[in-house]
Amino acid sequence: MTIPIQSIEESLSVSYVSSVVGKSGASFDIVTHDYGVDVCVRRVDKFKRKVIDVGVSFDCQLN
Repeated sequence: MTIPIQSIEESLSVSYVSSVVGKSGASFDIVTHDYGVDVCVRRVDKFKRKVIDVGVSFDCQLN
């Protein structure tokens, strides 16, 4: 049994985006129910020794 090429491409895309987002210091969520959005990237900042979600986000469709 072989893995479909689309699954391999999606895994590679998610890994790449995860690396870029992680390097930027943002938060990264994979959207499990895909309605045109694969990834949600959220901005996080430190506040009083805690890392908090500041509410700024954008959704991505990976190709």
